[in-house]
Amino acid sequence: MSPESRAEQAWIDNGLRTSLDETAGRAEIYDEHSATDQDFARKLVGLARTVLGLDAMWISEFKNGCQVFAVVDASPAFGAVAEGVGLPLDDSVCALVASEQAPNVIENGKTHPQTRHLEVTHNLGFHGYVGAPIHSADGEPVGMLCGISSAERPGKAADAHIIKLFADMMTNHKQQLEVAAGDRSRSAMEYQHRFSSELHIVFQPIVELGSGRIASVEALSRFTEMPMSPLHRFKTADILGRGVEVEAIAAKRALGFLKRLPPDVTLSINASPAFIRSNLIEVLAPFGHELKRVTVEVTEDQDDHDPETLRARIDMVRSLGCRIAIDDIGTGYSGLQRMVELRPDIVKLDRVLVDHCDLDPLKQAVIGATVQVCAEADVVTVAEGIERPDEAAALIKLGVDCGQGFLLARPEPLPLPPSCPVPALA
Repeated sequence: MSPESRAEQAWIDNGLRTSLDETAGRAEIYDEHSATDQDFARKLVGLARTVLGLDAMWISEFKNGCQVFAVVDASPAFGAVAEGVGLPLDDSVCALVASEQAPNVIENGKTHPQTRHLEVTHNLGFHGYVGAPIHSADGEPVGMLCGISSAERPGKAADAHIIKLFADMMTNHKQQLEVAAGDRSRSAMEYQHRFSSELHIVFQPIVELGSGRIASVEALSRFTEMPMSPLHRFKTADILGRGVEVEAIAAKRALGFLKRLPPDVTLSINASPAFIRSNLIEVLAPFGHELKRVTVEVTEDQDDHDPETLRARIDMVRSLGCRIAIDDIGTGYSGLQRMVELRPDIVKLDRVLVDHCDLDPLKQAVIGATVQVCAEADVVTVAEGIERPDEAAALIKLGVDCGQGFLLARPEPLPLPPSCPVPALA
């Protein structure tokens, strides 16, 4: 290459890398579940098409003997090149280029000896072709960065260099994401192991307000090391992609205490919609006939957008013998909507509603109306977060069946006390 050509090539390289630096920098602030990879690829394809002056440009992926168009930037004249479309690799110019049986730049695919026999060169109606493989971390071609034009493409050395440069950028980007994903996966597994090793279960009694008898206990997760609250522990696991796995660990641990509970006391475990739709059934199944003493409390999830599947899985849980509870009733339309959709056996009045309800006529009216509806539907009511005797007295007067809160009993390891006297009854 002449000094002039090398200087021109260096200018091209610097220009291309500068154009993509900002895109790559922004990409680092997102995780693998965002649109970063797609965003980076789309910008790279658009820039490559502009620099090379092509009619269509794409990134493809090799899958099961096909080349699938993953990201496409094309003029209307090449509408057949569309995202999601797959072509057989054995009828592909890209496969020949990836295996080094054809050059990176082809002047006319219809007349070139390596490509003229391919149907795709005639079906897509292109002449010029430019392409280079994208590699996995172990060096295997896993896709291509390709471009075509309706006009013939002179076999310029600069074009071959440019397309390889762009393909290398995409290769490096994907490999960095793979490494980051591997690091996150290892971190997630380590977090899950630590979660399991530090987890212990405590039980908070749910008390019949009229008698003080312990009717049930709610299993709650606590940890030997407490840099984060239990709620944050679960949220962190969810962010790391291990939310369902740690819920299963906690549920199995809690269910293992069933035999240690008095025979007339039931056990309540918490389950998110994601856990219910995933493997809750498999966690419950080994406990057989004991599941008649288990209540599954469906935790609220603002991002749950698949109520039909959730209802179907809850019906399966109920068919095993479990009862269903929901919380946050009385604090908004969503709670009432969940009650209608899920048809629970137990509803839990949120602590926001219970707090100082003895001093708030509006709260009393809401609680009274909820109790009436539940009584007509044969649904048990449980008031959460009772902390004052006057709250307990007001709830008893309003007809609430059971209560839970620090006034009655704090979460503790087994064994349970014989009863939890209700101060309002004294």
